[in-house]
Amino acid sequence: LSLKTHLSTGSVFGDGTSQLQESPAWLSVPKVQQDKLLRSGTELFVPISFNGNIAGVLLLGPRSDGRSYPQEEIELLLEIAQDVAPSIENARLYDELHAQLTELQETQAQLLQAGKLATLGTLASRVAHEISNPLFSILGRVELLQRDAKHHLRTPKAVEYVDVIQEMSQRISEVVNALLTLHINSLYPGSSPLAAMV
Repeated sequence: LSLKTHLSTGSVFGDGTSQLQESPAWLSVPKVQQDKLLRSGTELFVPISFNGNIAGVLLLGPRSDGRSYPQEEIELLLEIAQDVAPSIENARLYDELHAQLTELQETQAQLLQAGKLATLGTLASRVAHEISNPLFSILGRVELLQRDAKHHLRTPKAVEYVDVIQEMSQRISEVVNALLTLHINSLYPGSSPLAAMV
């Protein structure tokens, strides 16, 4: 006996697997799961649909008394499926919304990180610029003093001081170059080893 009932809530399929296999509800089920269901001894497949989309399926095995399911029980199952469908759809929408919220939070964190890095890079660029101008002047004067050391640096101590000024200025120059590198890397987030520190 093949049961197939078309009601406003959907269709119920009994042991007529050819009718079942022609239904849109059945065709939406992956092939691996179709095979398992057909081998499971299931007698009734009651689709749970919401707004034309399959949200699930109620599967019933044979009755304990061996008889077919009466029409009133099938109609009750269809009502249950109709009542359950909005809850299943709401749960699916909640999961989808939760996934989108998580993705949004991750994107927001990435944007915040990029903003911090960009701000730090801009600050680094300004500091580097403010230091570079006087530093260039200091290094230029040191070079002039060292070129004519006999005329300008009359004592060994003066030569030593100028050498220290040159060495410290070179170190400052390296810091300025590192700050400029940070600024360049802030324009391309992820390329800077300092990005992990922000």
